[in-house]
Amino acid sequence: MLVDDDKIVELKFLLTSWSRKTVARKGELQSNLGKLLWVSKTVRFSRVFVSRIISEIRKLPSQSSKTTLSRELRKNFLWWDTFLITFSGVELIPPPYVSQSVFGDAYPQGGGSWNPVACEYFSMMFPNYMCSSETPIHIKEFIVVILSIRMWGKLWAGQRILIYCDNDSVCDTCEYQKPTDPALQKLLREFLYWICKFNIHPILQKISSKDNHVADYLSRNHNDFDISSYFKNNGFAEQKKVLIPLEWYNFVAEW
Repeated sequence: MLVDDDKIVELKFLLTSWSRKTVARKGELQSNLGKLLWVSKTVRFSRVFVSRIISEIRKLPSQSSKTTLSRELRKNFLWWDTFLITFSGVELIPPPYVSQSVFGDAYPQGGGSWNPVACEYFSMMFPNYMCSSETPIHIKEFIVVILSIRMWGKLWAGQRILIYCDNDSVCDTCEYQKPTDPALQKLLREFLYWICKFNIHPILQKISSKDNHVADYLSRNHNDFDISSYFKNNGFAEQKKVLIPLEWYNFVAEW
């Protein structure tokens, strides 16, 4: 699927100004919505970033009606503005089958993820500010999922990827894309940004802690020798550790 270069350039120009705009008429919103809907038909998982615009338009009685653009609504424009910088205009149609699986897990002080096909894993202690008991475990679980996509997403372009997670809130958020928790909403936007950027089709699937034992071990034990021995004892030799850059923990985008 393809969006031509002229439309991308046009949208980039519009979105740069609209991400800062505070007031708009209904007709203006409809015009921009039409352009975004055109692209969203090509970019899977991007529909959520026009939903607030649609809701705002429905509130306005006439074409000349004005509305104050809320900070939350302008986040849609910001997401598109950021995404289009990296969008090539081409969306690969994924195959009907799952080609790879990845296993992730988190516990209060750390997280880990394992990519069996790449024979790679990461295992890390969270930064101090994430280790607080005030940070819910589902937030940490979701962060591990996002870090996994950032780490291996380039390898998954155009593929259906099965992502195993043992947290119901994370699986439901990714499947239904309607979280009420503001923290989950922000992480969902981050998740979908990387999904669209790398052009992958994720399938989040709940897994029991018992079946997720490798990722469970990686999230709790961060000793390289112990991990190497654990993999060998479970029949998975020659697994390579990859490092997560510290800046990846900071989701700085204002969406």
